[in-house]
This record gives sequence, structure tokens and C-alpha cells, in this order.
Amino acid sequence: MNTKPVIFHLAKWYPNKHDNMLGIFVKRHVMCTLPFTKPVVLYAMASEEVKGLFEIHETLEEGIHTYRCYYKKKISGIVFIDKFIKLLLYALLVLKMYYRAKRKQGKPSLMHTHVLIRTAVLARFIQTIEQVPYIVLEHSSVFIKENEKAFNSVFIHAITKYVVKHAKSVMTVSSCLAQGMQKKYDLKHARYEVVYNCVDTTLFSERINFKENKIKEFIYIAEFDEASKNTTGLLEAISTLSNQRNDFIVYLVGYGSAEALLHCTAERLGIKDRTVIFTGKLLGDVLVERLKKSDALLLFSNFETLSCVITEASCCGVPVIATAVGGVVEIVNPQNGILIPKADQEAMVKSLNLVIDNKTHWDSHVIAQEAQAKFSNESIGQQFFRIYNQAMTC
Repeated sequence: MNTKPVIFHLAKWYPNKHDNMLGIFVKRHVMCTLPFTKPVVLYAMASEEVKGLFEIHETLEEGIHTYRCYYKKKISGIVFIDKFIKLLLYALLVLKMYYRAKRKQGKPSLMHTHVLIRTAVLARFIQTIEQVPYIVLEHSSVFIKENEKAFNSVFIHAITKYVVKHAKSVMTVSSCLAQGMQKKYDLKHARYEVVYNCVDTTLFSERINFKENKIKEFIYIAEFDEASKNTTGLLEAISTLSNQRNDFIVYLVGYGSAEALLHCTAERLGIKDRTVIFTGKLLGDVLVERLKKSDALLLFSNFETLSCVITEASCCGVPVIATAVGGVVEIVNPQNGILIPKADQEAMVKSLNLVIDNKTHWDSHVIAQEAQAKFSNESIGQQFFRIYNQAMTC
């Protein structure tokens, strides 16, 4: 007989048929709760590939009961009307999935919402009708961006404050995100907790007997989005250094909207296929093998709430050179890497030189052991276990 509590996860982002990497960190969080809960995921999104008004798919994926709903992206053809209809449709379809899942999987003991605001609004509604408590976990960097507002109206801001207030707990993936939500947007709650992104340490395991490369190898892993990642700035720094020396190589792993721009930039700078190698998207063992061979991971972001790639690299024992932005400063220190100012190409060149000239001294074993104690599925799962119990009993 199953005695594990049933937890419904309402996700704003989640891997789907259009993008299997969207919200992958959400799925990883759900997976680390498997030892002590029966997780059920509810996820709805607009799609241009829906034949009717909507379609619901029910699957069992790696132990997670998953309900995905795809609904029509264009309904009337009039933007402001469609926006209202889709918002209403989203709510009705999530409720439809909720009651279908409730019949099949059992009534939830708790709802875990991932990313504000619509997920939490629906959780609050269900809480009122069904007396099921909910908690909030926030990932979005919008709360820490300097030149962007999280809310486009006073009404939406007020609704967000309301649903945050009525949650049993509010979790964020970094301390800076919690500070931004509270200080910048007045999203107050008595119980804020930081729960880092988790890492599958059976995959991202400690590298053994690593020997530094004679030709130093660096790796950059990211979605190619210029607004957040500033990859062109990194390419310019690499170009500057490549004019001074040729004893290093950088592997760019990823894909995204700026991919064509980055290929053109690297070609214009004369570093494509010489100093910089574009690998495309790498997954699983192939990605981990490439990561473990690297002398350091590079990150040149303009902002980050935390950075999954840093936690994964650290669990492998790979040091990091990264910009001191957002949650990065909470997890990178002199024992596991180098922090440099945002957009500072000169500092990036200087840091790369330090690694290439063997003037850095990191202990790969210590990096891996400390990271795994913080970010492993087991460690994060225990945090959720404690928070869930508090939410279900208080």
C-alpha cells in the first residue's frame, strides 16, 4: 500500500514536445522528491500544433505521473481577445487535469507551484475549494533584473502579493532572488527558504585522475541568448587572447535564438573552428565527458538566478570562471573558481591566462565533495522533505 503523500506540482515551465529542455530544472526538482512522495505534474501550454481546442496527454515518466495539456494558440485571431480567452482556457484546463489526476492518483496532500503567478493563483483557488495547502518555488530572474519590471500592472502585483501571502512557504533558488522578491517587490512572507537547483550526481559525478591539458580546454554551456548570457562579449575576449597565444581552445555547447549571430561573430573574429569549436546541443554522457575533460567552465552572463551549469560542473570537480552576478556569487569562491565583474572582457582574458599558465591551484576532489553536499538530489530532496512536512502539518 502506498503511504507516500501525493504532491501535485503546478509548473509554469516544463519539458514538452516542443522543447525538451524548457524547465528541465523543474523536472529535476520533482525527481529528487521521488524517494518520499508520489509526485504528479500538471502542465499546460499554448501550441500551434493542436488540431482541436486542446488535447491532454497522460504519461508516467521516470516515476512521475505527468499530465500535459496543449491548447490552441490562435483562437479568434484578435490578440487582446485571444489573450483573455487563453487565460481562462488555461485555468479551466489545469482544473480539468487536477480533477482527472485526483481521481486516478488520489487527493493531494500538498500543491507545489513552480514559478509565479498563474500557477499560484490556481493553487490558491484549489486551496479554497479543496482545502489543500500550497507552497511556491520561484526560479525566474525577472525579480533581480535591473532594467525590467516583474509586473506590468498594479493589479497583477497585488494578486501576486496575495498568493504569496497565503502560501505555506516560499522557496527561491538563490538568496539574491529572495531578496529581490521581498525588498524590490514587497512580496512578504514569514517563511522564505533557499533551495538550490539539484544535480544528478550519478551522472555529474566526480572526475577521477584529471590531468591538466597541455593545450588548455575550456567549456561554455548555455542557451544562446544575448540578453542574459552575453556570449558575444565572451567571444571578443577569446579573440583578444587568441591574438596573444594559441595554447588554448574553447568548446561552445548550446543552441538558441542567437546561434546564427554567434557563428557569424566567431567567423568575423577569425576564431571559429580554430580557437572556438561549436558543438551544438550535447546531452547526457556526451556532455558530461566533454565537461570532465575541461580545465574550467566559462560563464559571462549579465544576470543569473543561480546557474545550473555551475552546480553541475562543480559536482564534477571542474572549476569555474564566471561573472559576479545574481546567485553566482553565492556558489563561486576562491576554492572553486574565479569571479570577475560583469561584461569585463579584460578580467576574463586575465583569468584565462592564469589557468593557461598554471597559476591557479584548485583541488578537484574538494570542489566535487563540497558541491555534491550542497546540490545532490539527496541533499535537495531532504530539504523538500522537511519543507513539505512543515507545510502539511502547520
